[in-house]
Amino acid sequence: MISEFEKYAVDAVIDFYGGDSSSIVSYLDDNVIWSGPGGRPFWVGRQSVVSGIRFFNTLNISCEVKKISSRLVTYANSYHLILLNITLLTRRDGREEREYSQSIVIAAHKCRDMDGSVFWRCNFVQISNSLRSQVRFSENELETLSASPEPPDLTPRIKLPVESHGFVYIPADKIVAVEGAKKVGSIVHTDRESLAVNKMLKDIEPLLPDYFYRPHSSYIINLRRVKYVSGGEIVLDTDRLIPIPARKSAQIRRFIDAFMLSPK
Repeated sequence: MISEFEKYAVDAVIDFYGGDSSSIVSYLDDNVIWSGPGGRPFWVGRQSVVSGIRFFNTLNISCEVKKISSRLVTYANSYHLILLNITLLTRRDGREEREYSQSIVIAAHKCRDMDGSVFWRCNFVQISNSLRSQVRFSENELETLSASPEPPDLTPRIKLPVESHGFVYIPADKIVAVEGAKKVGSIVHTDRESLAVNKMLKDIEPLLPDYFYRPHSSYIINLRRVKYVSGGEIVLDTDRLIPIPARKSAQIRRFIDAFMLSPK
């Protein structure tokens, strides 16, 4: 019987080669590693992979999955390693159609949201060969495929208005916590400073990556910066204390445990 994630993986790969990359991108972890044949192309980070896929889609290559099979190679707790064997039909710029085989290894871990719903995060993709083995690419195209975007593309910046009627651009990973403040809107805490911004927590929350969490009505925290949970407080690695509402204490602890203990 095919496993839950095997079905996700099969459907996402079929959609991907059909020209719709949204499914496979939705499963990618922020720090995913995507490796092509012989290590080329080699992309690190979700934004890097998205940029590579976007470029690949400009090369006017059409693909059709003629046959696909899957096998669950490893299952350990919430971690899956899946092997997909694919027969592809490809054509570029109306040239002769070619058929060839491809193998893809996908590693993913299962996560659970606060409401109990399950979702998957893929942190490794290895492709055994490439369309370039059947279709000739120019050297410039190969160079672009192999290149990874600069670090700013891998760490999204959050644009926030400040009191001087200007804007500040803060890398998401540098944010430790965001605190609600009545007079200014919110205060963004980083390792180096605390910055007042003219934006409410409810408006900042949708701008942040999925590793940010709102355990309290007055705080949003970076889960990667949690040091430990003690009593009724979350202690961040800067020793900042975040209060936990008593009525949600058990639920919040379970959520933080799930995040901290899941494979990264």
